[in-house]
Amino acid sequence: MVARQAWRMLQSPNALWVHVLKSIYFPNSSFFDVRKASHPSWVWTSILQRRDLVQLGVRWNVGNGQDILIYQDKWVPTLPGFKVTSLSVTNSLLSYVYELLDHEEEWDVTKLNTCFSSEECRELQKIPIRMCSDSFIWHYDRYGNFSIKSAYLLAIHAANETDRNHDNLIISSAEWKHIWKMQVPHKVQVFLWRALLNSLPSMDNLLRRGIVQEALCPFCHLTDESIMHLLFYCPHVEPIWFGSALGLDPWQLGVGNLVEWWRYIKRVARQMHFPSLSDYCAVVC
Repeated sequence: MVARQAWRMLQSPNALWVHVLKSIYFPNSSFFDVRKASHPSWVWTSILQRRDLVQLGVRWNVGNGQDILIYQDKWVPTLPGFKVTSLSVTNSLLSYVYELLDHEEEWDVTKLNTCFSSEECRELQKIPIRMCSDSFIWHYDRYGNFSIKSAYLLAIHAANETDRNHDNLIISSAEWKHIWKMQVPHKVQVFLWRALLNSLPSMDNLLRRGIVQEALCPFCHLTDESIMHLLFYCPHVEPIWFGSALGLDPWQLGVGNLVEWWRYIKRVARQMHFPSLSDYCAVVC
C-alpha cells in the first residue's frame, strides 16, 4: 500500500499532502532525485523505501515533450529500460524531447536519423505526439494505472534478474590479467582494481562502514556519491570525459556499474581496432 502512495505523489503533484512533503523533504529537486533526510518521519521513510520499486515500472507518456529529458528519462516503451542510448555529436546538443519535433509538431525524421540508431529511430516514430502535458504512467498496465499486483510481480521479476545477473558482474581471471598487463602506471592499475571491486572510499561505502553520517557528494552536493557518480556522473567529472579524446557523455553510455562500463570500453576498443583505448580510459579515471 505504501508503494501506491509513492505512485500518487507522481500522479497528483498538486495535492496538499504532496505539497507538504515536498516543502519539507525535496523543495528543489524531483521525487526520484531526493535523498533520505537526517530525521525523516516514518511516513516519508516508508515512501522512500518503495520509491525504487515504483521507479522500475514508471515511465513518461509523451505529450508535447517539454518535460522529458531525452537521455536521462524513461520514455520509449519498446526500448530496454525505456531509454535511448545512441551516441553522436549532434544529440549532445539536444536536451528535451520537444527538440526532436519539426514545425508541424511531428517527429523530425532528419534529426532522428542523425541522432539515433536505425532501431531507435524506428521505435521513436511509433510514439504518437499529443499536444498536451507529458505525464507519468505505469508501464505494466494496459491503461497505465498502478496496481499492487503488477508491482508485486515486477518486484519478483527484478529479484530473479538480480540473481541471474550477479555472475555477469564478476570480473573473470582473463579480464584481471588484461588489467595487470596494461601499459599504465602501477598506481592506475591498483586504482582500477579497487574501483572494480567497489572498495574505493566513496561516500556511500564510508556510510555503509559507519565512518560518515551521510553519503552526499562533497563536490556537487546533489546526490549520494557512489563509485559511478564519483568517476562519471558528478557534474564536476562529466566535462573531463566530454573534453577527452573520446568525447563521451557518461549519461549516454547506458551502463549501470563499473564492470559493465569496463566491458563496454573493451568492445569499443575492438571495434575501433584501438587496443590501447582501455589503457587510455583507465588513466582518465
